[in-house]
Amino acid sequence: MKFRLSLLLCFLYLSFFGQEKVFYFKDANKEYSSKTIGSANFKEVVDDIVLESKTDAVFWFKIPKSLDDDDYVFQIKSIDTKGSKGFQGNKVLEKLPYQRYNVFQFTRDEDTFIKTASNSKAYYPITLNKSDIFNFNEKKIITYNSFYYGFSFLVILYCFVYYFYFKDYAFLYYSVFLASITLGFLIIDGTLNLFGVSKKITNFLIITNYIALAFFASKFINSFLFLESIYPKLKKYTYTVGVLIILSGLIYFITDSHLYLLILNVLVFSLLLIYWLTSVLLFKRNIYTKILVLAFALLLFSAIDSFVLTNFGFRIFKSNPLLMKIGGIVQIIVLWFAVIYREKILRKENAFMKKEIISFSDSINLNDEKLKNENTLEDLSHREREIFNLIIQGKSNKLISAELNISVNTVKFHIKNIYEKLNIKSRKEALNIDLNIAKF
Repeated sequence: MKFRLSLLLCFLYLSFFGQEKVFYFKDANKEYSSKTIGSANFKEVVDDIVLESKTDAVFWFKIPKSLDDDDYVFQIKSIDTKGSKGFQGNKVLEKLPYQRYNVFQFTRDEDTFIKTASNSKAYYPITLNKSDIFNFNEKKIITYNSFYYGFSFLVILYCFVYYFYFKDYAFLYYSVFLASITLGFLIIDGTLNLFGVSKKITNFLIITNYIALAFFASKFINSFLFLESIYPKLKKYTYTVGVLIILSGLIYFITDSHLYLLILNVLVFSLLLIYWLTSVLLFKRNIYTKILVLAFALLLFSAIDSFVLTNFGFRIFKSNPLLMKIGGIVQIIVLWFAVIYREKILRKENAFMKKEIISFSDSINLNDEKLKNENTLEDLSHREREIFNLIIQGKSNKLISAELNISVNTVKFHIKNIYEKLNIKSRKEALNIDLNIAKF
């Protein structure tokens, strides 16, 4: 009895979980149609993803029929797909409108087949859920995305304000760098598809954003770590990489060739990796360099995993947009405090240096003034010294005339001689002479 019960439970378990399995077939020669695909040798999708390097093959997904009466939703979470279609028997399944990615809804009274292809690598992350679960998950994702984008926009705005207040270009470059990262997430999240943005415009934004990301990331790190004074030759090499990035982006936009998109990806993230490794070399220099190295690492390597390594048909960290957003949030928070902390340290250092320079300058000026006046005050006559002392006390010609009981013209005559002997040009300059030096 126990053995039969165990077999029954095992059968129910396999039946229940078998319903959620998805299978795929690589149609390398594009020889199958919706009528013949049922005879193809399908393989089970592992970890909800199909990943291969660049291929022109068509991929088919199979969702086996089930006794479940609920509506199911199949989603391919990639913006690189083209020609995606769904079939169920003799019926063509229409894609759901106003979705971030390609989405098909159906019942499972028959086997369902989804056909798709790609302009670049064969990268197809998929989900299969009941309709209500899919809708709930989409609402959660959109809520998370809204929080991320809102938080990013707030930090970008604050960076602009701090730039205009402190006149530190690190704030400006970081704000544009963060805006570029945010736009990249908007694109790969499929958000532009919700607004009906065409594929051509999306490609243009992708290329432009790659170039902006490389440029402003390098400008930010250069400004943040003062690399031009530490490694002056680095600029020459990174500028060369920058020119290659622009050229590969333009060629890709003109030719729509995946090869140049691959080159663009490799160049951009190679440049970012170079700057990260440079900051590692300066790790012990100060605290905000350490923060930059640690904060930048998670986002950088998850992005390399998603945008570079997948082009060669493999992944290391199994990165996804959610993981990269977590890295993005960590980077935003940590780097934001690092930039603020850096500004505080620099202002304190600048204030100390300014104070020291002013003190040193005053000391030099005082010694020069003493030497100058010690040499020249001895040349003044007794009456001229009396008038000079009254001048530096701020008294006018009329008051000097009354106090010394001489005419105003006589005062003016003596003042003229005093100016010539002391090599000064005005009463204002005379007032700047130390009173203690002038008195006899």
